[in-house]
Amino acid sequence: MSYAYLLQEVLNERVDWRLECSRKEGLIIPAAEFERTEFVKHPYLWYYFFRVILHDPITETFHISGIRPSPLTPEYHYHVLTDFKKARLVGNVEKEDLENRKFSVAEIFRPDRKRQEGKVIGFAVHAHCWLLVDQVIGHNIVERNLRAFTESVRRFWRSHYDGLVKNALPPHSYDCCIEYNLNNLYPTKIVREYNPWWTWGVHIQRSHRPGNPFRIPEIQQLIAKVTKCPSGKKGLRPGRYLPPISDLPLDIALNIMDYIYADRPLCWERLDDVRNSLEVLQWKLPVSYWVPRCNSDIFFEVDTLVKAGHEVDWEALCLGMEELVLDREWCCTSGLNYRCLVLNILRDLHEELVLKLCHNAHG
Repeated sequence: MSYAYLLQEVLNERVDWRLECSRKEGLIIPAAEFERTEFVKHPYLWYYFFRVILHDPITETFHISGIRPSPLTPEYHYHVLTDFKKARLVGNVEKEDLENRKFSVAEIFRPDRKRQEGKVIGFAVHAHCWLLVDQVIGHNIVERNLRAFTESVRRFWRSHYDGLVKNALPPHSYDCCIEYNLNNLYPTKIVREYNPWWTWGVHIQRSHRPGNPFRIPEIQQLIAKVTKCPSGKKGLRPGRYLPPISDLPLDIALNIMDYIYADRPLCWERLDDVRNSLEVLQWKLPVSYWVPRCNSDIFFEVDTLVKAGHEVDWEALCLGMEELVLDREWCCTSGLNYRCLVLNILRDLHEELVLKLCHNAHG
C-alpha cells in the first residue's frame, strides 16, 4: 500500500478528520481518540500506525513517542511526535524541532551502526499492539524499564526469529493469516499445559487482512448485549414444567456440564448440546463456572468486566464467544488470530524481561 493511498483511506474513514486536515500542517489528533477509533471501511488500517521507543545513545535516555503512520524501514530516517498523547495521521515533517524527533529504525539482527554513530534509534511497535502490552506486562513496568525492555526485545527476536517466520508468520502477515487450532483457543480442560505459540496454527493464504486485535467490534457488541440482561434477573420461564432432573444438586449439574464439554472439542454440535441442556433443564450455573470458560488469556475483556463489577449474563457471554470462534473466517478478519499471536509473543517477551530485571538486580 502506497503512503499516499494509506493517508487518503484514513481520511475517508472520518468526515471530521478530512475537514480538519490541512495540506500544509497535516492532521494531529489526541492519541486516545485514534486508539478508540473503529475503522469501519478498512479495518486493517490500524496495522499502519506505530509508536516508537526512542533511544538516544549520547544521553542514554529512552522515551516513548506519539503515534505516526508507516512506512518504517532501516534504510531511512524519520520524524515522530515526542508527545505520547498525540497522533499524527497525515503530514510529513522535514526538520527536527521541540515537537518532532528525528530517528532511525533500530537494527535487531546485526550490530546497530547508527547507534554506534550516536544517532537516535527507534524500536517501532504497532499503536494497538502497545495497548496489548499493558494487558500482558503492564505499561508501568515497561515505562520504568525501557532499557531492559528494548534489550529483551533484541534477545527475544534473535532467539525466536526462525521459529516465528517458519512456523507462525506467513511471508506477508498483512495478506495472510494463521488458523489456530480451536483446542488451543478453547481447550476441553480449563487448566491446560503450555504449548509454544508457534505450534498453534498453520499458514493459510487468503486475500483479506486482519482487523484491530485490541478492539474487536463483535466482542464489544456481544459484551454490550449481555450486560443489558443479567442472568440473575432472567429467572425461569413462567408456567413451564420443570423436570425432576432440574433439581439436581449443583455439584452434579456441574459434573454433567463438564462431561459435555470434555466429550468433544469445540464444535457446533457441542455448543448446541450445551445450550439445549441448559434450556431443557433450566439450569442457572454460577458465575464461578462460566468466567474461567471465557478464556481471559485471549479475551482480556473478561478481566475488565470482573474488575469493574458489572452485572453480566456470563452464560450468554461465554457461549457467545464460543460461537464467534467457530467462524474461522471471522477469526482472521476480526483480528482475533492476530491477537492470539501478539499476546503469546508478549508472554514470552515478558519472561525475557523478568529474567533481565532479575539479572540486573543481582548483577
